[in-house]
Amino acid sequence: MSLRPLAATILLAPALFLACAQILSYDDYSARPAATTVDTGPAKADVSTEVSDAPEGPATPPQRPAGTPEPSGKGKTLWFGMKRMYLGSLNAFGAETADAWKEWGFDLDKVCTSAEDSQRNVGTCKRPVGAGQDSLVDGTRCRDNNFGHHVVALLKISSSGFEQRLINSLLDGGNTLILRIDDVDDGPDDPYAPAKFYRADALKGAKWDGSDLREIVSDTVLDDSIEKPRTFFDKGYIKDNVWVSGDPELKSLLLPVSSSLFVPLTLDGARITLELTPDHTGGKRGTIAGAIPLKGIESLLNPVAASAGFCPGSGLYQSLWNSFQQFPDLVIGAPNMQDTTQVCDGISLGFSFDVGSIQPVTKLVAPAPGTPDPCDAGTKG
Repeated sequence: MSLRPLAATILLAPALFLACAQILSYDDYSARPAATTVDTGPAKADVSTEVSDAPEGPATPPQRPAGTPEPSGKGKTLWFGMKRMYLGSLNAFGAETADAWKEWGFDLDKVCTSAEDSQRNVGTCKRPVGAGQDSLVDGTRCRDNNFGHHVVALLKISSSGFEQRLINSLLDGGNTLILRIDDVDDGPDDPYAPAKFYRADALKGAKWDGSDLREIVSDTVLDDSIEKPRTFFDKGYIKDNVWVSGDPELKSLLLPVSSSLFVPLTLDGARITLELTPDHTGGKRGTIAGAIPLKGIESLLNPVAASAGFCPGSGLYQSLWNSFQQFPDLVIGAPNMQDTTQVCDGISLGFSFDVGSIQPVTKLVAPAPGTPDPCDAGTKG
C-alpha cells in the first residue's frame, strides 16, 4: 500500500469531515449516567465478538477471578500468531462497512457518548478546536475507538481494501505479532497467566494449523533472549476462558499500518484480551484497546509521513499534524480517562484480531534491513 495517498488524504481531512458540520462552541456541562447501546446480529461460529462481564451493557474485559496470582507450577504455555487484524474498516464478518469501527475496542472512559451527546459536547472532555461534531461519539456498547472511526476512515478513502490486503498478507505468512501466554491452568478461571508479546518474521507458506514454526525478530527482545521481551504482561489472568492482560496500564506496542510497516505506539490504559477455547488449547478472537497520547503521536506520524516524503518541519507535515489534533476524545492520566473540564488529549483506539496456534518459538532472527529514511537527507514536502 502506498503511503503517499494516505498522507495526502489526511491533509484533506478537515474539509472531508467538516464541510457539512457546524462547529459548536464549548458548553459548560457535568457528567451524567451512561446510556447503553447493544450489539445486534449473530457472531461467527468460530470467533467471539463480545468480551464483557454481561451479555449486554458496556463492553469491558472480565474482572480478575478470585485466587492468589502466583504460578501453579503445572500450567502450560500457549503460543499464538495473529492471522487476521481488524483495524476499523471491516466488520466481524469481513465486510467493509462505514460502521465497522463500532464493533472494536472497549468502553475506556465509562461514559456512553451518543451522537447527540457528541454534538452537544456533553459528559466528556472538551472537543478540540476544529474537530467534527461526531468526534466524541462511541461505538456499540459504549466502545471508544476514534482511531478506527477517523484515522482508519482516511486510510480507507485513500486506499480502499487496504485492510483486506493486510489480512491476506497475514494469512499468507507475512510479518505478524506473537502472543505467548504462560502458566495456563485447566478450568475457566486462572488468576495468574502472564504473557509476552513479540513481532514475528515472515514465514512463506504458513499453514495456520498449529504446525507453523515462526521466528521472533530480535529487536522486540532484550539481550537476545526470548525470555526478555520488550513488551510483557506479568499480571495477566483468565476469567470465563478469556485471557486478559491485566489492569489498564501504559504500554509500548506495535501497530500494523500496512503489511510491511509496523510502527511503535505508546498506549495509555492499554488492555489486551483473547478468547480461549474451553480446553485452553487454542484461541479465537482478541482485542487491543487503549488511548494514544496526543503528545506522543509523533511515534505514529513520523514513520508514516516519512514513507510518504513528508518530513518534520515541512508545511505538509505540519498540516498532517494539525489534522490529528482534531481526533482526541479522552484525557490522558485522568480517572477513567475522562475530565469534563479539560480539552481532550488522547485518541482512543480499539482493534481486534484472530489468532492461530503456532509451535513454541526458539529462534531469533535479525530485523530485515530498513529502507533509508528520506528525511535524513533534509526536509521534504
